[in-house]
Amino acid sequence: MKDDEHGCPFVKIMLHQDALGPSRLLVPNLFDDVLGPDYQVAIPERTCAIAFRRDLTPAQEADVTGMIDGCHQHGTEPMSPARFHAHAFWDPNLG
Repeated sequence: MKDDEHGCPFVKIMLHQDALGPSRLLVPNLFDDVLGPDYQVAIPERTCAIAFRRDLTPAQEADVTGMIDGCHQHGTEPMSPARFHAHAFWDPNLG
């Protein structure tokens, strides 16, 4: 996790020993309270997920882009550098 100048997180990285980091994105609204209800996510590498605020400063944007691109380019199982709205992974029928 990285915090902004006010001590509020602007990015959370899910890279866990259990290799289930990206599966945590299936939990609806998991980071709403920390990153805001419109947070976005990326799965640059099979064992890594990144969640981040939508309203990033230019410096924060560069930091997040560096994390996503670095994991995608140097990971052992690259997936995609694409970014998604977090709700793209939630089934609206599960309520």
